Amino acid sequence: MVPESEYDHELTWILKAASTSAQRLQFDELLRKTDGAFPSDVLSAARRLDLQIDFADHEALEVRDGPDPSPAQGEFYFDRATAKFLASALMGRVLLLGAPSVAAELTHQDRPLTLVDSSPWLNERFGITGSLRVGTVETFRAGAAFDSAVLDPPWYFPEMTTWLSIAANAVKAGGTILMPLLGRLTRPSATRDRIEILEMASRVGSVSVVENVVAYDSPHFERRAIARSGGRLGREWRRASLLKISRSDADIEPLLVRNQDPSTVWVDRRIGQSIVSIRRKNPESGTRPVVHLLDGISRRDPRIAASNVWTSESTAAVVDRPEVLLDELSQVESSWSSATRALLDRLEIDH
Repeated sequence: MVPESEYDHELTWILKAASTSAQRLQFDELLRKTDGAFPSDVLSAARRLDLQIDFADHEALEVRDGPDPSPAQGEFYFDRATAKFLASALMGRVLLLGAPSVAAELTHQDRPLTLVDSSPWLNERFGITGSLRVGTVETFRAGAAFDSAVLDPPWYFPEMTTWLSIAANAVKAGGTILMPLLGRLTRPSATRDRIEILEMASRVGSVSVVENVVAYDSPHFERRAIARSGGRLGREWRRASLLKISRSDADIEPLLVRNQDPSTVWVDRRIGQSIVSIRRKNPESGTRPVVHLLDGISRRDPRIAASNVWTSESTAAVVDRPEVLLDELSQVESSWSSATRALLDRLEIDH
């Protein structure tokens, strides 16, 4: 028998501890106890333990302004209460790296801001005014021009440390940098990842952490995956701690941005409400085209890792010649082939 990993062991321990205090467990409450573990992982572990899980009678209200967020771009947004809280902590000239819901709150308060984000649909989603720079955060440079900053990178490396390096070089000495810190069970490496981020933050300035005060809305793609896994969200579940850095006058060497293999870069195409993300990664020799209806959103899922199409309906696919599909979806719908239309139907994309 293969021994449980440390990650699985801790998740199992939390679920067993929760089960001793209640005959039936509320799914929403379990998610808050498991410190960032994906809902599909929590459900799988609970079923292995034969625990009885109760779900909310009604799903949490979903607001869909503009096109749905993209799972391939890691588009999770702070909820309104968190956005208001973070906006209140920002002073002077404000820089936002990938935090459009905070930008929306500052817009409501008629405060100036600079937002850097790669999505071209932010005005439609959030109604942001002020300086909006559509492009990758990795290419942004400003010198020490800002008094405070919020960064909300995808929870992966090198993005987390690269974005922190950019914020550190953009904020003046004495300024404030705020960044969410992923939960310990977000993935097996999360505890080690937190340590690496905190070590870098300590070189930027004095550091403090407030646990579990950051909350996120659940995007459409996550809700679809949870529904397929047999779960239902009664309220938003995703939480993070808040890392606060008081910028010192120490010089921080900007991290070099690696040149990505173009075949690994996800490119979004909008089809109505939905987003179809495609990368020019050709399937391995002998791999047959396949479509997956996903019940999770973790990039550790081998189905996602192998796919070159990933959608906001939490569907994915391996297709031959993905560059042809990408080019075709850039054209008007009337020019699409019957094969592309059939693929979109299987991916559950309305068109």
